Amino acid sequence: MTGFEKTNNKDKQQIHFHKSDAQTPEGTLKISEEKYRLFFDTAANLILSVDATGLIWDCNKRIKDTLDYERSEIIGQSIAKIIHPDYMEQAKNCLSEILSKGSALQKEYRMVKKDGRIIDVEINANGLKNKEGKYVGGICIIQDITDRKEVKQILQKRTEELTIINEMAMDLTIKSSRKDICILVCEKLKSITGAMFTGITIYDSKTSELVVEQFSSNNSIINKAQKILGRKVKKLRIPLKPENVEVMLKEKAKKLEGLDDLMFGTLQRIVINTLTKVLQLGDVYGLVLHYGGELLGTMPIVMPKNKPSLSIEMLKNFANLVAASLQRAKAEEERIAALQEKAAVVDVMSDGLLVLGLDGKIISCNPSLLKMFSMRHSDEIVGKHFSEFKDSFINPSQDIQRISQLFMKFITGSFQDSVELEVRSKDNREFTISASASFLNDTNGDFMKVVVVLRDIMLERQLLEMEKEASATRTAIETIEGMIESVLLTDLNGVILQANSEFEKYTGYKRQDVIGKVASRLGFLNNDDCIRIEKEIVPKLIKKGFVRNVEMTVLRKDAKTIPILMNVKLVKDAHGKPKSIIATGTDITELKKAEKKLIEYQQQLQSMASKLSLTEESERRRIATELHDRIVQSLVFTKMKLDKLKSTIVSEESENTLEVISNMLDKVIEETQNLTYDLGSPTLYELGLEAAIEEWLSEEVEQKHKISTSFKVSGDSGCLSEDISGFLFRSVRELLVNAIKHGKAKQIDVSLYKDKNKIKLCVEDDGVGFELSKEGVPKDKKGGYGLFSIKEHLSHFGGTINIKSTKRQGTSIILEAPTKIKCSGR
Repeated sequence: MTGFEKTNNKDKQQIHFHKSDAQTPEGTLKISEEKYRLFFDTAANLILSVDATGLIWDCNKRIKDTLDYERSEIIGQSIAKIIHPDYMEQAKNCLSEILSKGSALQKEYRMVKKDGRIIDVEINANGLKNKEGKYVGGICIIQDITDRKEVKQILQKRTEELTIINEMAMDLTIKSSRKDICILVCEKLKSITGAMFTGITIYDSKTSELVVEQFSSNNSIINKAQKILGRKVKKLRIPLKPENVEVMLKEKAKKLEGLDDLMFGTLQRIVINTLTKVLQLGDVYGLVLHYGGELLGTMPIVMPKNKPSLSIEMLKNFANLVAASLQRAKAEEERIAALQEKAAVVDVMSDGLLVLGLDGKIISCNPSLLKMFSMRHSDEIVGKHFSEFKDSFINPSQDIQRISQLFMKFITGSFQDSVELEVRSKDNREFTISASASFLNDTNGDFMKVVVVLRDIMLERQLLEMEKEASATRTAIETIEGMIESVLLTDLNGVILQANSEFEKYTGYKRQDVIGKVASRLGFLNNDDCIRIEKEIVPKLIKKGFVRNVEMTVLRKDAKTIPILMNVKLVKDAHGKPKSIIATGTDITELKKAEKKLIEYQQQLQSMASKLSLTEESERRRIATELHDRIVQSLVFTKMKLDKLKSTIVSEESENTLEVISNMLDKVIEETQNLTYDLGSPTLYELGLEAAIEEWLSEEVEQKHKISTSFKVSGDSGCLSEDISGFLFRSVRELLVNAIKHGKAKQIDVSLYKDKNKIKLCVEDDGVGFELSKEGVPKDKKGGYGLFSIKEHLSHFGGTINIKSTKRQGTSIILEAPTKIKCSGR
């Protein structure tokens, strides 16, 4: 049985625990037990130590706060008791990693509390060794990140919803008809939600019915629905009662009880049950579209089974946005209809009229035509062939030939369309006309004359462009007012054209006070952000048409500041030319707070790791001293006694036995001395850092690996903290090993400079070098973790590391640290 297997036999677990306990690091460090226990029990996070099989050796008092267990309930138990079953395989792999590599950092798991509740945790683990240097278990620092993950998920979902709403609002601003709006919304809503059916109904107030205007769905689903209903889904009419309308005007969006609720009871129960079963329907939602107390229609959403529930808040915002767009389109269509009616009257009164014979000669004209071409009398054109008026065409050689061809096609009956021409009046006014023709018959019905109606469409085009421009402005104003985020509409020079009510809440400025003014001069953006907009955002906006997720700071009128996430989009006219800019802002104050809290958690964890490293260094030195002063000296004394005893032995067999024992003692003494040196260099503790580095270069680099070295020392001989001294010695050792193992160096130079406040160590080699990543470590990761660990520890001591390396040109690494320890977070 291993520590990963659950069991109810408590006695068996306890026996296994006692067997493993004899090998725990705590058992070998009894002298520092009080200091270790104080740190262990007062730690901010839960700390567990486990053996190689996954049984829990020990835990601190945080077990009660984190998992609701008492220490006595958890010590000796399998970690399977607290690890969620889905993460057991990951836990096994993690323990294997600890036993082989000595650490497993920042692993996320799910744990089970005593009452069965599940929490999310982050675990950082380091291996624990026995006297032989073998990893026999691990110590795990466990941090509860449940709240952090929930906040992050909520903020992420909120940001996604806001982005969807903002993008939808921008897309709707360029849709002018209700049909285009309905098509866009149905497809967009189906794409966002994954629904099997989305639609829009329009309310017919004359018949008190909802008419299905548009839908988006899988074709096979629609076919099945049409077979069951016996009619097409589009244009399907759903009767409403007055009480239905009254209730709907108070709603925006809600989850419905099913198709019966969606259809207001107009379908029989057997049909509802059949549809639900055949189509495998899941949740049903109803979005009500009303604006200014007027019911416009509904947006039904039908989800397939096993799909997650939709956010009602997002659907409400969606309904607000669509209702505002439909109301705007409805008003726009009514205005266009009125405009077309007026235009028809104007056209009849102002059109030019020409009557031509079948030979192409002009028979007569009306006063409007003379006015159009700045002529005084009909005699100027009557009796002449139309080809004689070359001066009236901007491109005479092309246009007269073209008109002649069209005229022949017309009188032969093969062309009956209008044509546009670029012309010029006698006073040199250039304009565009639309020419359409019809036949004037005699009393016998024979073709006698050709009537040509000439319409000056230049003014019409100008009016249409003006109307489109006004329509786009009205569209933007009505749409942005329905949005839940701050919205600002400016021209290309930054002059504010419109702002919504949310802008007033964000900045404290009234809309009437800012419209017509340059945004960058009003003071709600700081100078740096204004420069950033001019230098970075505007060029990118012109190139791509949009800029997303830009962090800015709003300076309110009351001097308070609000961090926002800004999205900017370039609005173009019908010809594709940029005409205005629309910018939306989302308050990210809560997101910033969550990020700050996350950084604080990380800093606390890093500080604790540094403290553990210092404790490890102290224990290394103490254990090394104990091994040298007690065990090694005792072994040497024992060997001396044994050698003395050997001289008194007469028996050859006994003498051989003593010789074997003596040789074994020599080997044990040598291995113990090596272990002592690995734990902490005696030279470091007795003679200092300089002597320890020089000894390592001589014995380990030059003698063992035959690599040339140099060591230079300069500066003052100031006092150096033991913790800093031990850390720097291990760091230099790590760098030298990297230069030998990965760098394949032939020459290594080490220099040391020290004054009263700081110490600087430089390690240079002529090896193969490496390419640095953004984090300042090798991209190929050889020796990368060691360099990263040195960098992290140095930062908490108040020190720095500077790495310079180029492939095939060697490496230079400079470590700089204070002479006395100065950890952040202390």
